[in-house]
Amino acid sequence: MIKRILDDELFVHENGKIYTAPKTSGVDNKKYTIAIVIDTVVAIPPTTGVTYRLYYLSKELIKRGHKILWILGNRNFKTEESLNELSKSGIKIHLLPPDIFYDADYLSSILIKEKVEIVQYEITQTFLALGLQIRERTKLPTLLELHDVEATLRDTLDRGSESPVMKFLQYAAGVYADAIISMTPLDYNTLVKKIGVQKTKMVLVPNGVSINKITPSVTNKSENTLLFLGNLFYPPNQKGFQYIADEIMPELASKRDVTLKSIGMVPEDLVTKYSNRSDIIILREIKNEQTFVDEVSSSTIGLCTVFAGSGMKIKILDYCLSGLPVISTTIGASGYEEVDSLIIKNSKQKIIKAIEKLLDNSSAAQEIGQKNQEKILNLYGWPKIAEKFETALSLANDFNLRRFKEVSFQPFWMEENRHAVDIMSSHFLIDNEVVHKYEK
Repeated sequence: MIKRILDDELFVHENGKIYTAPKTSGVDNKKYTIAIVIDTVVAIPPTTGVTYRLYYLSKELIKRGHKILWILGNRNFKTEESLNELSKSGIKIHLLPPDIFYDADYLSSILIKEKVEIVQYEITQTFLALGLQIRERTKLPTLLELHDVEATLRDTLDRGSESPVMKFLQYAAGVYADAIISMTPLDYNTLVKKIGVQKTKMVLVPNGVSINKITPSVTNKSENTLLFLGNLFYPPNQKGFQYIADEIMPELASKRDVTLKSIGMVPEDLVTKYSNRSDIIILREIKNEQTFVDEVSSSTIGLCTVFAGSGMKIKILDYCLSGLPVISTTIGASGYEEVDSLIIKNSKQKIIKAIEKLLDNSSAAQEIGQKNQEKILNLYGWPKIAEKFETALSLANDFNLRRFKEVSFQPFWMEENRHAVDIMSSHFLIDNEVVHKYEK
């Protein structure tokens, strides 16, 4: 176990030795070679919040002089032709089948050959199962990004029986990682106060947005169109979308013509469920960036009616960047507290009234959308986000590489000198008064 005691800067390392260290000291301005270990389905352009962040933050870090290497577990590429999209990413990628991806020796050899200086992980379970072995072999600093607080996420998804184990796993990951990134203040406080992650290891790095956005090729907005962006395989998104479709839309439709539009990956059973609803349009994922921007920009209102989950909410960025007014729950807007023009509503009737108010006053809706756009561009451009990320890099490097000054630490009983030095080195089995000797 590692424990940091700030007064005397004492560390107790998991191998039973004591280490002392200096305190960390801000950004070191060093340009690092960073390996990002990715254990999820990846597509370029990105189709999920996690891959959106990985891709665009990697590109920005490369611009700033860092070297980025992806160690990607192959979860979805079936042919060599399908690798074309990865080859155009501008990122160096090692794509590995699962059996090799989880081979700590193999991955360690790649990291050493590529002269990696910091290793970043995205998933708690991957870090504990694989990352600890790699760290033992390479001694490299480790940075862990937590996109969700899985323990509390499982509670909100009626999977509370899994929460205690997940809480322990995230605590353990926080102990062993050299620095931890959270996406939102809510996640940050939850990890520190409820999970027990050391505050001195934590860095808050929200998601970002591309300042040089694609200009919409259409100028006319679709009338009375509500937009829900997101991967509908993700339970919080799916529940949020169905909440609008099943609870909100029937009441709105009784008073006016209104359409709910979904963009993002979607399970087939959900498509079937709403196939007979003329007021619902499911467009699935849109890979062409211009088409995506046009569809978002032509909508009337962006919705983020999620009641669970935490870290990503890329939909908020996309809505605001396109100048849409946004209606969100408190959880949905977590991480974007500085965008005070977001409309926060948490009950059915308040959400309905907020939608009706915007639909009835297009000039007010446009004004709110413009404020959203200005706030996002000023606060969440990737250069600013990358600068915050560099703080985490410095912390991980400092925590791992500058701290070690070893002090001998043995079990107390060994100080009694009752143990022999010249012991036998063979393996013996003693069973039913018979001694078996096994040679190495």
